[in-house]
Amino acid sequence: MCNISMYHERVGLTKGIQVGELKALTTSVKRLLEHQLSIEEAFALLGIEKEMQTKIRKQLTTAYIKEMKSNRS
Repeated sequence: MCNISMYHERVGLTKGIQVGELKALTTSVKRLLEHQLSIEEAFALLGIEKEMQTKIRKQLTTAYIKEMKSNRS
């Protein structure tokens, strides 16, 4: 039983690290976009891989939609 709990702990830790990395990279890309870089330039400058680029684009789109909805209220 101990092995099962260790497995779940390891999976949770890995997931948490991935979420934290996505959040940090998304924040960095947003800051570069605010300084008039294109999203492609920001990705290249930060050396972000294609798979992570897709996730960051999704995060930025979701954040933009939420921002637009809150501005309408």
